[in-house]
Amino acid sequence: MPGEPDDVVDGRISRKARLRMYRHAYVARLTEVLNDDHAVLGAYLGDELWPRMRASHIDAHPSGYCSLPNFGTSLPTYLAQVEPFSSYDELAEFERFLHRQSRSFQCGACLVDQPGRARC
Repeated sequence: MPGEPDDVVDGRISRKARLRMYRHAYVARLTEVLNDDHAVLGAYLGDELWPRMRASHIDAHPSGYCSLPNFGTSLPTYLAQVEPFSSYDELAEFERFLHRQSRSFQCGACLVDQPGRARC
């Protein structure tokens, strides 16, 4: 991550630089989650489409959960609605199936959205 001339001010890292570092780490972690949790989809899409899908999905659906295993719950809908992925009906259906299966192994608190409470 290249620096900018105003990254260090009076011997301290600027707010702008810290936010840029945080964003880089955040995107890297969400990318890792998608790589781990959706490896079959990644293999199917290949080296050209998989990175493109990951980046555009992260931009369109940043995590609203405090628990990373829940990141990606919007992936089936995303795949069904966004080109070129929506051209492949089996992608969204496969991810819906996997999502239903994974929910059976989550704790009850993770499955209930309660107003005013952070989703885990």
